[in-house]
Amino acid sequence: MIELPSLFLESNIYKAAYLGKHAGDLSQLCHNQAAMRYQEFGIIIPVYTSSTLHCLKLMQTASLADIAGALNATHQVTSQRVKKLIDLGLVDRRSDPNDARRYELFLTQTGKTQANRLENCMEAASQAYVDLFDELGFDLSELIRKTTDALRRKPLGERFPEHVSKIAS
Repeated sequence: MIELPSLFLESNIYKAAYLGKHAGDLSQLCHNQAAMRYQEFGIIIPVYTSSTLHCLKLMQTASLADIAGALNATHQVTSQRVKKLIDLGLVDRRSDPNDARRYELFLTQTGKTQANRLENCMEAASQAYVDLFDELGFDLSELIRKTTDALRRKPLGERFPEHVSKIAS
């Protein structure tokens, strides 16, 4: 077996091609560190459900489609997150009085308490990230949003042909 140096990805000439891996590593690191802070704030939800809980707090009542649209998430992912929040007793549902095919989601009293704790944690996290961005010299959140928007406008697959001919020659 070939042993790769620990800095393989950082020193590799193809490191830009590993953007997805680096973004995933950063996401996992942020997730793990947030989970530790959640315990300190008495937050019982998994980190991955944070935006769903916060969104529902702001909307007060919403359908699954409303939440998915607000978070720019798929119906399937939103459904899984809402199910977890229901299982934890933080979200409940009732039939939509205007459309029997739909149901409205809303926070339980415990869900409201957790959402308030989450907002307190998010306030501290926002300031911690602002401090980090100051240290870095740029707003990483804004850079990620711009990168995401650029890849939505022109996907990576459309960017490949521009460079394949250069490499083949």
